[in-house]
Amino acid sequence: GKLTPTECLNIVKDHIHSKSPHLNAKHGIKPPDVHVRENLIASRGGRNNANKVILQRRFNQFPKKVVQEIIVNATQVSSSLTASELDEALSKETPKNIDIPASFKTKYFEDRSTGRSVTPEEVEEAYLNLKNSAPGSDEISFADWKSFDPKGIFLSALFSVIIRDKCQPEQWRTFRTVMILKPGKDNASNQVSSWRPIAILDTCYRLFAKIMNKRILSWIRRGGLISPFQK
Repeated sequence: GKLTPTECLNIVKDHIHSKSPHLNAKHGIKPPDVHVRENLIASRGGRNNANKVILQRRFNQFPKKVVQEIIVNATQVSSSLTASELDEALSKETPKNIDIPASFKTKYFEDRSTGRSVTPEEVEEAYLNLKNSAPGSDEISFADWKSFDPKGIFLSALFSVIIRDKCQPEQWRTFRTVMILKPGKDNASNQVSSWRPIAILDTCYRLFAKIMNKRILSWIRRGGLISPFQK
């Protein structure tokens, strides 16, 4: 029978990891000790990096506890509005006679692009100007994809099936979470509240999103669906 997108991605992951044994211990090469690698990173990056390694290790072990500490210790945002003033502001009706610029009064513009098959050329274009971003939970980088599928043949077929069958790969439902130091918190990097967790999606998912984003923007612009006052 036919392979599902989830099965296809699992096969590709095993293939890419087999070419880079350090990514996967099951290929017979033991990866470097995690704590040794973390200590090396910490020694190279100074105090903030050392604190990041420690907090990242804590987060990996006790994610709920660390997130709870961040929430509890977070600075509360103060408001200059009283409760009565807020109720009054929310109770006001929206003006009925709003002068909408004629250029913004557009008819429905049919979307004929986002639902069509993805071409290899679109994947190749998505490869351009990619930053050296961290991989997701599958540990597959953008460079890995460009090496495995330089012409975009596999990914274009995969993305086309996902669009046609409206099926999301199981791998795209998970993500890797890392800790990032908040701006201006260099002097308090040893405190959990100085950090925030961010979710890192798989690079394959990000490539798909980049292609779909360009299609949607193209549809919006061709239909004149964005106000000229929109930045």
